[in-house]
Parts: sequence; structure tokens; C-alpha cells
Amino acid sequence: MADPLSIGASVLAFIGLADRIIRLSKFCIDGLKDAPSDIRMIHGEVSSLRAIIDVLAESKASSFLENNAALLSCHRCLSDLETLLPSDAGVGLPRRRLTIAELAWPLKQSKARKTLVELSQHKATLLLIISGDVLHELRAIKTTLHEIQNNVTESERRSIQTWLEQTNPSRLHNAAISKHEPETCAWLTRSDGWKLWTSSTSPYRMLWIYGIPGAGKTVLASFAIEKIRLLCEGATNYVYAYYYCHYYNAQDEAIPLLRWVVAQVSRQLGWAPVELKRLHDRGCEPTVPELQHILELALARLERLFIIVDAVDESMPRDEIIRLLATISLDARFYKVRILATSRHYGDIERFFSAISSSISMKNPYVDSDIQRHIRARFQSSMRLRRWQNSFQAIEEALVSGANGMFRWVDCQLHSIERLGDKTKLASVLQDLPRDLTESYIRIFEAIPEVDQPFIKRILLWVYGDSRTHWDGRGINGKLLLEAVSFDLYGIKDNSFDWAYLQDLCGCLIAVRNELSNPGVTDGDSFDDGASCWVTLAHYTVWEFLSSYHILSTPVSAFATSTEVAERQYAVSILRNALAARPEDPGTHWRRDREAYCLVVGCMFLGSPWLQTSEDLDLFYQFMDPQNPHYRRFGPIQARALRGEEDFSSHCFFILAIPSQFRVPEQAFERENNAEVVLNAHLLKNWLYVGAGRSLELPAIGRLSQDEVWELGKHQVAGHFIRLNKSGEVQEIGFDGRVWDITSPPTRRLRAASLDPRAGSPALVPSNESNKKRKLDSGSMTRG
Repeated sequence: MADPLSIGASVLAFIGLADRIIRLSKFCIDGLKDAPSDIRMIHGEVSSLRAIIDVLAESKASSFLENNAALLSCHRCLSDLETLLPSDAGVGLPRRRLTIAELAWPLKQSKARKTLVELSQHKATLLLIISGDVLHELRAIKTTLHEIQNNVTESERRSIQTWLEQTNPSRLHNAAISKHEPETCAWLTRSDGWKLWTSSTSPYRMLWIYGIPGAGKTVLASFAIEKIRLLCEGATNYVYAYYYCHYYNAQDEAIPLLRWVVAQVSRQLGWAPVELKRLHDRGCEPTVPELQHILELALARLERLFIIVDAVDESMPRDEIIRLLATISLDARFYKVRILATSRHYGDIERFFSAISSSISMKNPYVDSDIQRHIRARFQSSMRLRRWQNSFQAIEEALVSGANGMFRWVDCQLHSIERLGDKTKLASVLQDLPRDLTESYIRIFEAIPEVDQPFIKRILLWVYGDSRTHWDGRGINGKLLLEAVSFDLYGIKDNSFDWAYLQDLCGCLIAVRNELSNPGVTDGDSFDDGASCWVTLAHYTVWEFLSSYHILSTPVSAFATSTEVAERQYAVSILRNALAARPEDPGTHWRRDREAYCLVVGCMFLGSPWLQTSEDLDLFYQFMDPQNPHYRRFGPIQARALRGEEDFSSHCFFILAIPSQFRVPEQAFERENNAEVVLNAHLLKNWLYVGAGRSLELPAIGRLSQDEVWELGKHQVAGHFIRLNKSGEVQEIGFDGRVWDITSPPTRRLRAASLDPRAGSPALVPSNESNKKRKLDSGSMTRG
């Protein structure tokens, strides 16, 4: 690069020479009567050249001024022109007249014209340099303007990220990592497979970890996620994302996985492309190819992206997610991506993954060592197990030997030993351990007294049903659970069961998280009434066992069920609990109050396969009837939801779609009960489908036919919705008109401003709706 000082000297010398010629030519023009046109041309050409040099000196093209051939030629031409003009000795003296003879111009005219032609040519070259520089700057300005016009603001980016996060796996990760025992899982990072996968030399971009049910794959995945997080924090342009497939989600996990990955990459980069904003603004669900394109754009800003996906086999169905992971692992567009996936060793998964990944089996000596550490940790944390301290060695050897790599099997045996009252029976228990997980479950259910079997069935029914409602993943509140089962079995509205007895009976069938527990205290050692506890099924295999054909041939076939039967029984129980809600009860906390919980969940059942008979639909008809006493509870629950007193996911809150109360219009001669039910049902349908751009049939309500529903929709109804105003205050919005006017599309603007835009169809509502839809006229709304 040229020295700035030499460039500056060249410019100054050139300008000085040009200024002298301009001065001399002006002197000649002023001093000669009828000065030759050639001198006037010299003055004009050199003056314009002087301006060009000024522009070049100030532009990014100033480097051309040093050793530039055109510039050197211009300098030579200027020197030649200077010799043709008179000495500048007389310039500045009192004006005097010059003569042509004195100037001797006729002798110089030919050389002057030749020099001017050459100077003009070199000046044209310098003008091209300026034009190129200007064009470059114009392009830079255009690029900057384009970036400004297409820039995604921070608030827009946050909104887009929230919209993408349809299924948030972070709670599952937190639960999994809390189960990790110190010093366990470390074998993974010491393995050759891991080292190769995290390097840039691996022939495969995917690492597949497989194992039998209960082998601890999820805890291992959470450990891997934390290790990758630390790796990315210590490297430049390294980003990671994780996802947990889960049977609770009951969905095809391909698009939710890709949405979450794109959202996490966007958050870590603090960036969102305009293409992603267009997808968001379009208001439709993104497709896999669209999300893959966004991921490809993000990879241009990254050095490496790690994606960890747990339990691929729990996607329902799993074909799409398997193909998605295979595509990312093979497509050249995603060469910067490294994927770690865990699953059971199923044939369809193996056919895809074995050819495109390196693999690690969970059946290895390192897992046995981790099981040993897990047993010792349980002995330290459980007061009941400490009673067997003198027999610890025998227990440890027996469980490690019989586990076959299954942490879940070990937990079941430890629970049985915890509840063992007769110390003399320990030896026989250790000699006759179950062969596998299925036999473990058979023994657990066999041990439940016959008198308690209805209680356990209802407990498992409510725990499973709650998992399908797409709440927040915490599970169902313990106190609420006992009250709901008490009402189901005995019609008692308050809890009639002992919380500690529930934990003893259910044993390792359920997992209990006590939100008040101190670190190091086992959740199961709680002695409260369950109000601070949250209950989930302990493991996917519990429901697999109950709903499998295999259970029918076992001594515990009385516990057999199916997904369809369980869903219907849960839905009917919810509606019966809700219809019995006391109108004067102030409870509005839908995660802790039984009646509020059932009122909220009940609004989700319209159009779902969970209501299978005409009797079921009649129950829902009663549930939607505003003249029944329970309906008075909806308004306070809606107000609590709108005020944001408790986190909620909008796709659970169909309750916000219906009016808080109805009133009889002055012009109405008789009350139209059925019309109000039709209004509520259609508003719930709109909340789910029309907002997502889908068409729908008129909802079936009780025993009413489609034609009867349509006729009822012509009736006049009036009442109030509860919504937030611009100030964030809860207020009433009045309505008065025909049912079909009020349920027409403009009504959707009544949705709460605070609603999470991630609203989507919960698993309990079918997505294969018919494309039949009636055209509705716009309705009118009045501010109450």
C-alpha cells in the first residue's frame, strides 16, 4: 500500500502546477485583446483537471494518485503547457497589455493543441476512476438502506422466537439433569465416539446412542447437553440446541424440534433473518423446508451447531423426525451441524441411523458403574433405605448384577426394598428379583390390595389425562389429584385420602416433585397433604405396560386400559367435576384448585375424540349452558388469566373464548338456552381453528343436528366478554346480536393482548377437520 505521505506530496505538487497554469492562462486572457482560443481551452481543461484531483484526493480512490500512469501523464502534459505560457514574473504586477508577438503564440499553437488532446484523454481516465468510486459508494449506500429496511427489530425478534417455541423442552431438561448423580455419565465424554463426533475429522455428523427402556438415556442426554453448552461457551461462533421428544406431547416432533432449534440459534446469535419474519407475519404454520432454509441462513454466521435430541422413538409418529435428522446429517447445506440422538434400538431407527452415524450402545460396563453410583446415592438420600445399611453390600451386588443396564429396573427394586417391613425377608427378595421391567410392574400391581385397586386406577387415569392436556409439563398437583379421585369414587368434594398412603401404594409408578424440598431430600419423603407436590408418571414404560396387549395375559389384567378408554374416562370425569363446581367458591387457581382446573380443561374437549357417545356430548352441552350454576365461575378465572397472575399456555385457555356472562336482550320474548350453548361452542371452535386459518364444520352439540344448530345460530343473544384494554386493565366488552353475527371472524379481535402467540392444536383435538364452512356476516361489538 502506498505511503500516505508520498500520496499527499504528489497531490500538493500536482495542485501547485495546475494552479500556476490556471493563473498564467488567466493572465494571458486578461492581458491579450482577442486572446487565442487555445489559451482559453488551456484555462478550462486545467481548471476541470484541478477539480478532478480534488475529488480523487478526498475519495477512497486516493491510492490511485500514487504511481498512477494517467496521473503521471497529466503531470507531464501540465509541465509542457507551463513552458508555452509566459513567465509568472509579471503576474500580480499592475495590469498591462500583452501582444501576440511577445507571446509568440503562432509558433506554440501546434504543440499546445496536441498537448490538450493528450491531456483530455488522460483526464477521461481519471473520470472513470471517480465514476467507479462513486458507483461503489452508491452500492454501499443501497446495501445499507436495504439492511435498514429489512432489519428485524429486537421486539420483533423476541416475538418471532416466542412464536417458534411451540413446544418448550427446558422443563424436561431441568428434570433430567436433576436426576444426574455426580461422577456418572462421564464415560461418554471419554469415549472415542464422543471425541470424534466433537472434532472436525469425523466421517459422520451424527452420533446415535441407543439402549433398552429404562437404561438412563434421558439423563445421559442431559449430561451431554451440559457438556456441549460448556464447549460452546468456550469457543467462537459455536452454538447448541437441544430437544426432548416425550410421549406426553403425543405429536409428530419433527416440526416442533426444528422450530425450537431455529429459535435457540436465533436467541444465541441475537439475530433473526427477514425471511423468518416473513414466515411469522404470514400467520401460518411453517413447513420443514422453510425452517431448513432459515437454519441454512443461520449456519452462514456459525462455525459449528450442535443439536442433541433425546428419545426419538417417542415421537408419534416418528417417521418424519427420523427423516429430518437423516437429512440434516447428510445434506451438504448442513455440513456445520453435529447431531447427537438417543432412542431405543428399534428396527426402523436402526435402518436409517446405522448407515449415517457412529453409534454407542448403552449396554456397556460404564453403565454398570453408573448404576452402582446411583444405588449408593439413593442409599444416602433415602431415610428408609438407611435402615438396610448393614445389608448394603448384598443389595448393591444383587441389583447391579440383575439390572442389565436398566436404571428404571433398579429404581423399582429399591422402592420395594424401602417398603419391606420384615428384615428377614430381604435375602429371599434379593434371590428372587424380577427378570425384567415387565415382571417388575406385574409384581408392583400384584402387591396393591384389592380394596385399593379402584383408587390406584383413578390416580393413574388422572395423571395420564393431565399429561395430555398440554399444560406446562409440571404434572398434576398432588392435593388436587386426591380431591379429584375422591369426587370420582365417592362424590366427596374434599380430599378423603392420605397423601403418604398414595405414595406408598403407587410406589415407583409415579414421580413426585416437591417444590418445597431442600437439595438432597428425596421428593418422596414429603409429609404434607400434596399441595406442594406435582405428580407425573414415573416413566413412559408405566403407561406402555398398562395399555399393552401383554397385560391381558398377566395376573394384573384388571389394570389394563387403552389410550382411547383412558381419554374418554378422564374427559367425562372432568365434566362431572366441573358441573358440580360451587358457584360461590372463590377458587380461580387452575393448577391447584380442583374445580377451577376442571372448568378450564373442560373447555378443551369440544370436537375432540375424547367425547365418544351422545351421553358424553350431553354432558358437554350442560357444561356450556350459562344457566347452570357452575358457569358463574368462568368470569373470575378468565380475569385471573388475563391479569397474568399465573403463567399459562394459550392453547390451553379456550376458556377465554366464551362470554363471562349472558343477559336477556330487552327485545327477546323468551330465553334461548340452546342458542347460548351454540354460541359458546362455535366460539371455542373459532378459537382453535379459524385463528389458524383453517375451515371447520359447525360443531356437534349434544343431540342437536347440524340443521338445528344452524337455525339456533339465527337467534338473538347478548352478554359480555372479559378482555384487556390498552392499559392492561380487565374490562367487559358487550355484545348483542345473532349468534352467527357474533361468531363471525371479526370477533377474533377480542382475543387477549397478553396471549402467547404460540397457540396451536393440543393433542386431544383432531387436526383432520372437514373443509366445510359456512359464510357468516360481520357482527357488531360494543364497549361495555
